Amino acid sequence: HRSLLIKPEEILHSVAAKLSRTKKIGVMMPDKSQLERIKILWRKYGIEAVAVGVSPYEPVENLSMELEKLKDEDIDLIFMECFGYTLEMKEEVRRITKKPVILTKTLIFKIIHELFK
Repeated sequence: HRSLLIKPEEILHSVAAKLSRTKKIGVMMPDKSQLERIKILWRKYGIEAVAVGVSPYEPVENLSMELEKLKDEDIDLIFMECFGYTLEMKEEVRRITKKPVILTKTLIFKIIHELFK
């Protein structure tokens, strides 16, 4: 019996590498203790990640302080790397930063949906 193994991390890094002309992106993670690890992981794919820690369980209004860091960076797009982030949060990130935003869970879900539709 053969199964398809979908590795979200590999898909996300490939998409970022193709979409980012400067190879510099913003990454949102829920746990600030993971920020250095995530920068190293993205670097393996030739991408410089400007990482910020933002909990998906905080009110949307609390996003602005960390997002100001991303707004001021010369990045091509922002990846929201947590399945807890919402569409409402994505819109707020886009509004504050004025940058393209990818909510990783919707990207992965759309790919899975397309495969098995």
